[in-house]
Amino acid sequence: MVGYVFILLIGLVVFITGLRLRLIIGKVGRWPLAAGRITHKEVVPKRRATGGRAGTSWELDVRYTYEVAGQTYTGEKIRPYFTVYQRRSADRALEQLPAEPQVRYNPADPAEAYLFSGSKIWPAIAISLGGIFALLGLLLLI
Repeated sequence: MVGYVFILLIGLVVFITGLRLRLIIGKVGRWPLAAGRITHKEVVPKRRATGGRAGTSWELDVRYTYEVAGQTYTGEKIRPYFTVYQRRSADRALEQLPAEPQVRYNPADPAEAYLFSGSKIWPAIAISLGGIFALLGLLLLI
C-alpha cells in the first residue's frame, strides 16, 4: 500500500514539474528578442556522485551582453532549466552557439534573459510519464 502511494506521489511530482516547465518554456518563447554578443564561453566540469562513485559531467559557462532601451545587460543563462552534458556533447553545444545570438529577455525585467526558450520535448516526456505513474499509483490503490 505504501509503495502504491509512493508511485502516485512520484507521478504527481513529475507531472506537475513537466507542466510547470512547459509553462515557463512557453512564456520565455514569447519574450522579445535583442541582439546579443557572446563575451565568454567554455566547457567546465561539474562534479557529481553517480551510483556511489564520483563522476564528471560538464556544463557550459557562457556570458553574453545585450541591449534593451539603451541599457546594456549581461546574461549567463542559456535555457530556463539546468542542462548537464557528457564532454563531447558539451563541446558540440558550445561550438553551435553563434557569436552574436538573439537573446530572449523578460520585458518586465530585462535583466532576466536566456539564449533559448528550451526544448518542448522534455516537459512532454515528464507530463506523459508522470501522468502514467500517477494513474498507475491511483489504480493500484483502488
